[in-house]
Amino acid sequence: LEGSATPKDLRTLFELIYLRFQAPANDPDGYNNAITFLRSNLENAEKNPMKAFSDSLVSTLYAHNPRKASLKIGDLDKADYEASKAGAKLMTSLGCPRNTITPDEVIQLEPALSPVRDKLVGGDFTPDDEHGDSREFTVALSQKAAEKGVDFRFNTTATRLLTAGTGAAARIVAVETISPTGEFEVFHADAFVISLGSFSAPFLKPLDIHLMIYPAKGYSATFPVIDPDKAPYISLIDAGHKLVFSRLGNRLRVGGTAEMNSYGRQLNEARCQALVRRTSELFPEACDFSQPHFWTGLRPMTPSNIPYIGKTPYGNLFLNTGHGTLGWTMGCGSGRAIADIVSGKKPEVDFEFCGMK
Repeated sequence: LEGSATPKDLRTLFELIYLRFQAPANDPDGYNNAITFLRSNLENAEKNPMKAFSDSLVSTLYAHNPRKASLKIGDLDKADYEASKAGAKLMTSLGCPRNTITPDEVIQLEPALSPVRDKLVGGDFTPDDEHGDSREFTVALSQKAAEKGVDFRFNTTATRLLTAGTGAAARIVAVETISPTGEFEVFHADAFVISLGSFSAPFLKPLDIHLMIYPAKGYSATFPVIDPDKAPYISLIDAGHKLVFSRLGNRLRVGGTAEMNSYGRQLNEARCQALVRRTSELFPEACDFSQPHFWTGLRPMTPSNIPYIGKTPYGNLFLNTGHGTLGWTMGCGSGRAIADIVSGKKPEVDFEFCGMK
């Protein structure tokens, strides 16, 4: 840390130095942006042969003084690890045990990470954590619902809601749709629930209902496993690269990234290859990386990462949308809550539901 000031500003200089160390700003977004920026710069610098020469020269001139050592990517990983301890403590206090563990304990739990043991600085382990195939779950759920009498209209486009009344008497009377064959249809109902993900905001805007939801495009790549012993069994999060790895039988799926690119869902080749590259670095002999299956979808993000669940100014129009990256995680719980709300009941969970203060 360096600084300079005129004699009359010297007191202010030392006050600022004190605040820098004793009262740092609690800005998670700023921290994450800084780490991402530094990581990118360091990765580029390490590709420059002159960087190795410069580091060796400085190390020799200053007798390997740690104060003069250049910043390494591993140092950023250590910073992430230290930051994760606070998160683990908070989660545990809220009833979700999360244990901070050493690199050796990480390998003991997940031997597939052995090839990168020297790069590990530690980890967090949540014994109650679970993972699965969300597509298989939703397909099976839809079949169960159909058996109970639910009429699904797949590949159908909802174009607008028809309203009646004003003020407190305002209600939705029907929804206009276009069928897969292009036929125009109108459906009347007693109640309507908006669960359109990222498209909820533009769909409701004509009703003067403004939701702060924006699409963040996420990617996944699924690889066939060729060596079961070298692919992970435990669900893993690579905090430094913001990626999640899930073993799905004889497949390994990695998902992540957040591309702010409006509502487009085209695959970006660079992002796809980044998933392949990182997965092959961690588990080099586990999968056939020549046969990836790529997918992309829009996450309905809110500024607070808290979904909209509850009522609207229209008496029979309800919200269950904006779940961000936790759609499946919160799906069953929010579904139960909105069912209670539509039925005129108070949900059991303690949550700030929309329109129910």
